[in-house]
Amino acid sequence: MDPFDENLRKLPKFYVIPKIHKTPVSARPILPCHSVVQGPAGKFVSKMLKGIVKTKQGIIHGSKDLALKLYSYKSLPPVKFDDREMKRLFFVSGDVVAFYPNVDVQKAHQIAANFLTEYYGSFGEEFDLDWVPRDVNHIRMFREALSIANDNLLCQFDGKIYCQVRGLAMGVVIRRVCGQTWTRVRVRTLGNY
Repeated sequence: MDPFDENLRKLPKFYVIPKIHKTPVSARPILPCHSVVQGPAGKFVSKMLKGIVKTKQGIIHGSKDLALKLYSYKSLPPVKFDDREMKRLFFVSGDVVAFYPNVDVQKAHQIAANFLTEYYGSFGEEFDLDWVPRDVNHIRMFREALSIANDNLLCQFDGKIYCQVRGLAMGVVIRRVCGQTWTRVRVRTLGNY
């Protein structure tokens, strides 16, 4: 790979598309990061975390996953709380505006690293993969890949270069798994369940 190749030096161009179904009409930000130089680090992190995220209860993996889970229930069964009377449960869902830009990236990285060490540490020495984070250096490499994939991301807009200063970037491959792990811990902390 030639580091002076013009295609490698191109930064993603930020743009918006209108959400015409919203009242008033709003915009969805688009930052295509499919070919950025940080991409391989993001793919590595995403590959390491995706399987772990699937093992965690309470994480919805998208609208289709939510619809399928809800379809499996005719109604939610009553539940008994603290040896008291049976209570009927209700499901409430919502959409968070500007979710990814408001994720605390450093905390999301720490949570992702904790999930990684907790998950692979539970298998012991008999677990055989090409790369399993077994020591401090492996975890350090994973954290460095997290940082490379998501920190100091640059983009172009209107002929100027900008650096994302907070949150998870919408176009980065690891945003979903980092957002899911961060949300799971955050919701459990707020709800104490």
